Amino acid sequence: DVSVQTSMRGEVWLVIVLILLTGSWTLRVDAAKRAAPRKRELLAEHGPVSESTEESGLLLPTVTAATLYEKSRQWHQEGARIKGTGLRPVLGYVTPWHPAGYEFSVLFRAKLTHVSPVWYQLRRAKVDSSKEWVLVGGHEYNETWINSVRQPGGMQESCVAVEEVAEASCSATNAEVTTRVVPRVVVEVDEAQDHLDLVQSPEAAIEAIVKEVESRDYDGIVLEVWMTWAFMNGISNDAFRAAAFAFIQRLSSSLRALQPSGTGGSRQLILAVPPVVPSAPSRPRIDPAHMDQLAAFVDAWSVMTYDYSVGSGPQPNAPLPWLESNIALLQKEMSKSRPDQTLMGLNFYGYDYGQRVPAAITADAYLQILSKHQPTLEWREEHGEHSFQYSVGNKQHTVYFPSPLSIQQRLKMFGENGFGVSIWELGQGLE
Repeated sequence: DVSVQTSMRGEVWLVIVLILLTGSWTLRVDAAKRAAPRKRELLAEHGPVSESTEESGLLLPTVTAATLYEKSRQWHQEGARIKGTGLRPVLGYVTPWHPAGYEFSVLFRAKLTHVSPVWYQLRRAKVDSSKEWVLVGGHEYNETWINSVRQPGGMQESCVAVEEVAEASCSATNAEVTTRVVPRVVVEVDEAQDHLDLVQSPEAAIEAIVKEVESRDYDGIVLEVWMTWAFMNGISNDAFRAAAFAFIQRLSSSLRALQPSGTGGSRQLILAVPPVVPSAPSRPRIDPAHMDQLAAFVDAWSVMTYDYSVGSGPQPNAPLPWLESNIALLQKEMSKSRPDQTLMGLNFYGYDYGQRVPAAITADAYLQILSKHQPTLEWREEHGEHSFQYSVGNKQHTVYFPSPLSIQQRLKMFGENGFGVSIWELGQGLE
């Protein structure tokens, strides 16, 4: 039968086509498997080792995900006891939500001149029919930890590396000093009128701060409010700025009027401020002229030179050219404020760009991504940062996170120019 034969021939050809397609697909899958880098089980080791950072391969531009995962939380067995060199003041922030920071601040206290626990908020509370300034956060106070941070083995202070400053002006040269504890106080009020009341009638707020510093024997405070003043255009208003600067001067004088702290030094005032060159024109900045104006009252400026790219797509966290422009402007326009009064911000966290809003990530999440996806890292020479890409489903992610090499380059830049460092924050990064 012709129709039967035709039908059989059609079925045979269909089978042949299916076999060929299946074989082709199998070959493509096999080829893809061979082309994809083979993932292996990664085993991370923590703690001191005999291998130096240079020997570990962590400082190479071509560092692999496997090396970072397995070795980035190791340090040379003598590293914790080696005192910082080549840098001026080094401030490390610690927060209750990243408790590892407390451990690292004690372990590496030889490299830190200051530690700032993020504990306090200055707020306004309604009492009867009036508002009063209250300082909250004292419940976070940890005397055992503070005593551990202040144990012998602290940072060596050294002279400022600028020609204009004579050797005799150094407060302590190659002398072992105790790490200072300077908790952060952030002003948490939303209304512009509250900020105006603070700077015009600061007595109660200053009293609350000074009383806490004295009773807890802190070495001073880090005050965070400048960014808010800049956002509300207070700094650009002559009258508000004059009152704000008078408030800062009074707070500083009140702290210095206290008896020396247990570490033997006067109580210090450090201000957390935005960079002098913002990453975008719409972002806050601090004028170097204002830093000069307050130089006699502010012991150090904690400059927020990070979060360069937030809201503008995958970009580096703090590209080297941007940091260089900040340093250049500070050097050009500051005449009264010394370089070692400026603590350039160094982020220990990174960003994962995959959603509409980039997600801040710390080392734990970063290392999990490295272990699971084992991506190829790319060293971006123009930015001085490592990045990589990975996919979840059909969504591609780009990650920027500070690597040992990127941190080394920034520390070198800050140190060579006589600037200090402020780290946000201990416990977040690849310590």
